Order: sequence, then C-alpha cells, then structure tokens
Amino acid sequence: MPMNTKIIQSICFECHSRCGVLLEVKDGKLTGIKGDKTHPFSHGYICPKGRAAMEIIYHPERITLPLLRTGKKGSNRFEETSWDNALDVIAEKLLDSREKFGAESVVFGSGTTRGMAPYLNRFLSVFGSPNFMAPSNMSGGPIVMGSAATCGFGLVDPDYADTSCMLLWAHNPEASWPGLYMYDIRQGLKKGAKLIVIDPRGTNLAKKADHWLQIRPGTDVALVLCFINYIIENNLYDKDFVENWTVGFNRLKAHVAEFTIEKCAEFRGRLT
Repeated sequence: MPMNTKIIQSICFECHSRCGVLLEVKDGKLTGIKGDKTHPFSHGYICPKGRAAMEIIYHPERITLPLLRTGKKGSNRFEETSWDNALDVIAEKLLDSREKFGAESVVFGSGTTRGMAPYLNRFLSVFGSPNFMAPSNMSGGPIVMGSAATCGFGLVDPDYADTSCMLLWAHNPEASWPGLYMYDIRQGLKKGAKLIVIDPRGTNLAKKADHWLQIRPGTDVALVLCFINYIIENNLYDKDFVENWTVGFNRLKAHVAEFTIEKCAEFRGRLT
C-alpha cells in the first residue's frame, strides 16, 4: 500500500444498521470502501448504498452549500449562500415566529436523525417548543415503544442466532436490514431453528420457511386476535403473572372470543 494511503475502520451511516466498513483514504480523499469482516454483526456485508459512498460524496451535482429561495413566495429558484447567512435567516424567522405566535407555534421536522436526536431535543428545550416530528412517529417509534412495554427494552437486534424458533411478521430483513439481521438469521437456521414467516409476499425467506402464512393484506389484526384467543382458551399463558400484574384481562378474553381459528380461516378467502 502506498505511503500516502491508509485504511480507516468505520461504520456506514446510510441506514440504521451501521454496518462495519473499511475506508481506503489517499491524500485525504476516499478512494475505496469494503465491508469489515471483523464487525460484530455485519461480518463484512455491505449493501449497494454503502458501496456507492464515493459516488454520493463526490457527485458533481451534490449540494455543498445552503440554498436560499429567491424571487416570489413559492418560487422554485434557489441560489447558493454562505452558512453564516443561512443561519442568520433561519434564526430571524424562528425568533419572529416565537415573538408573534409563541414558541409552541413552531413544529420542528426532521428526517431520520442518525444520532442527532439528543441535540435536537436540547435545541427544542432552549427554544421552548415541545413539537417535534420525524419519520419515527410512523416507523420505528411504535416498534420501540411496543418492544419496551413488552420486553423492557427498545429496538435491539433479536438473538436470532441462538433461538429455536424465529417469527418474521411482515418483515423482510433480507431486503431491509440485511447487514443487521441476516448473518444471525442464517446462523440460527444452520443450528436447526424453525422459521415462521407471516407475509402476503413470497419472499426468499418465506419460501425457505417451515411455515409460511400467506395472509391477505388487512387481516393481520384478526390473526393476532386469533392467536390471543387460542393462547387463552388453551391456558398457554402465565396465570400467576396475569392475576398479579395485569388489569382488564377478562375484557381482553371477551373481546377475542369470537376470533376462533375457524372464523379467521374464512378471512383468507373472503377479504380482498
């Protein structure tokens, strides 16, 4: 390797998987990227987005300076401006809105924060608005909250490698988060784990599954209620826990009573 070239161990930030990568840097410029085989979960995997890092960084049309709208309101004309000027314009508009309408009149929107959430929350606190909007409200947020309420922790990597049975419900990690999940899933399957896939689509994992439930779109809730009904009717739940640590169990039992296996089996042919 040339003296002015070095390899930097890092992670890819193109999605939440954070796959390990090895960056080849020459004279301060990225000249190559490949998967890091020593990374604890991606094990050398790198997806097309990660491999396209150099194209993304050095694309001739990449925006490298703030753009300021010019012309009338609603115009699609933009001109480059300095960072100092852009920050001044933003600060002026934020302070003007707070003075005229109050801090809570402002809603802060963000894409996937990639670790910036703590800093955005601190800024919100200083500004005085609790209103924050991001894709997590409709995407990962409900998963994290449901997981935390059920298991005591948020969204983490399930222990697919050491399980005896894995259930993938409307989840195709081979296409969405392969670097985060697929190595452990393959390890679990090699050890003899059973695979259950609930998905209308015939994905690669669905075709490899021990049981593929090809439900119709829109019937997921009915299937969940059917599962709950079966668990209750067959006494497959922890009675001591239910009696001492839950409320409303009898209402749940009454609610799911009509969702029998026979009834829910009809949904597959009746719903479109």
